[in-house]
Amino acid sequence: MKWISILACSVSLSAATLPVVLSRTGSVHSETITFKALDSEHQYSLLYSISPLPDSQVVVEVRQGQTVLASKTLHSGDADYYTQFRVPHRGDVSLEIRAAQASGAYALQVNRWPLAAQVRSGPNHRWQDAIDIPLGKTIFASGDDAEYIPLPGTPRRTNIEDPAGVDWYKFEFTATAPKLVFFQVDLIERDQIPANVSIYKIVNGAPKEYFEGEDPVTLPHEVQALAGNKFTPRTLTAKGAYYIAVRANHPEYKLRTRVYDAPPYQDPHAAVRTALDYILAAGDSWHANTPRRGGILDRVSSVHQETSLCVACHTTHFPLRAQLYAMRNGYPVVQRQQLQFLMERFYSNPRPFYGFEQQGAVWTRMISAPANVLGRMSHLADIFEDQVTGERRDSYHDGIAKYLNLYYAGRDALPPDETNGNTPLVSAHEIAWYAWTATKDARLPEFIASGEIKNMVDLCY
Repeated sequence: MKWISILACSVSLSAATLPVVLSRTGSVHSETITFKALDSEHQYSLLYSISPLPDSQVVVEVRQGQTVLASKTLHSGDADYYTQFRVPHRGDVSLEIRAAQASGAYALQVNRWPLAAQVRSGPNHRWQDAIDIPLGKTIFASGDDAEYIPLPGTPRRTNIEDPAGVDWYKFEFTATAPKLVFFQVDLIERDQIPANVSIYKIVNGAPKEYFEGEDPVTLPHEVQALAGNKFTPRTLTAKGAYYIAVRANHPEYKLRTRVYDAPPYQDPHAAVRTALDYILAAGDSWHANTPRRGGILDRVSSVHQETSLCVACHTTHFPLRAQLYAMRNGYPVVQRQQLQFLMERFYSNPRPFYGFEQQGAVWTRMISAPANVLGRMSHLADIFEDQVTGERRDSYHDGIAKYLNLYYAGRDALPPDETNGNTPLVSAHEIAWYAWTATKDARLPEFIASGEIKNMVDLCY
């Protein structure tokens, strides 16, 4: 069973307090199970799980009359199904199991929940069935209607375009002044299958994507597996109904909407707060759909190892530096999951330095500015450990310090600037300062003070 202990916290309930509609076990076979007198004042959760893994396909379908409320095909790559559903009207609901030649045992659990706008319930795979949600609140959702691992023989395009993978939501915008809204999908597990969230309005009876206030880096980058972003901003100006389409590609997700005043700002604190939340969310989203073949189309594929290590400056270093420096000046962390993910990306990055493995030196091999990247990673991790976690990871810092000691060994002045493939070059002064925070090498302050000032970059690190 891939998971399933979610959502109860969102309505201040535990699983033990949820009324049980039906709980049973048995051998897997074709059958129809009836749930009596379900009502539209509640929503219902269903878990159907097979063990051991089935040797053939098992179709699970929830119906009220001719209306399909939820469905999924189980197989050896995805042997359980969790969903929440609501009924159009009071009455019986049938669970149809079609299991030709299947074996194994099943466990079935159906519970009654309070009808909650903050807990996703289906059907909602068409915009016409979009769930009304409150703007500015977190929505807790199961995306398990989509196959976790594709059915054997399914073309990739079919799997990607499957409507069962898209959840639709709707909200009313009632503010009298424009607002900047951040739309985010948070995942409990990151396996590099791109998620996407997009915004629509209904024009001439059909959904039309709404782009006002879109992030300029939203458009596809170099060789991404799929077009998509797990975070996207929009500026809402007109009152009315807006629609959100989420393709999470994951059995559990949270949809967050954060509302801010629209820029420009008179209060610098509001500007800093908005910018911090934006840059952390944008950096995190980049890593959920990494360019240069860093993302994959399905869980049968493997992630490219080099891109799995990437700590691109613009999407990792700079967001972390912004938040951690701001935190030291009184700005609390709002994007907590994003901060943690980006820091764990740092911790997972260094690799043994060829020829010096026995000495414990590490380096970051996917960029041509290793001293700058390593020194800054250690510096920012030091702030994170001191002011956020309180947990020191000494081995991480030690390996970096040993590389930096090798980097400056035998020198009596600053080395040349480093390059990361962009302009301007990375200042040798900046590199030495970050290195000093990691090594406390007594020579480095003198190197910095006596080094040639070539440009403003050398003065502004």
